[in-house]
Amino acid sequence: MGRIDPELAIIRINGLKQITELVNDIVSSPQTYGAINQRVQVFRTSQGSSFKSWFKSLDSRLKTMERQELLETRRKFLADVGQIAISFVELTLSTVVALSEAQANIARSQEIYATLHPTYISNSIITTNCNWLGDYLTCQSY
Repeated sequence: MGRIDPELAIIRINGLKQITELVNDIVSSPQTYGAINQRVQVFRTSQGSSFKSWFKSLDSRLKTMERQELLETRRKFLADVGQIAISFVELTLSTVVALSEAQANIARSQEIYATLHPTYISNSIITTNCNWLGDYLTCQSY
């Protein structure tokens, strides 16, 4: 019982002492059944109240431990969520940087292409002759 709770072991040892004293008193001096039964009843009552107080103490300690575990679990969870959020923000920023670099490269490529091929800019596409063919619009572009 000491492994469960030292306080419970103390209660049990005190109970064994009381039983031993009761048996020693019965053996050493003759007593009436009524007196013996009264002492047994007092023993049972004291043991019951001791176990009830131990149970209340144990219950409050277990609730305190549970609250502490919940707080620690919550802290750990929030720390994990924070790490995930940081990783997400870092990935998002690196994606935005990569996309902006790609966009800048495309803009430079367009500028270089337009410089090397001036007709690309001057010969814009002109759309003429659009006709409806049933539900479809068809156009000829030049």
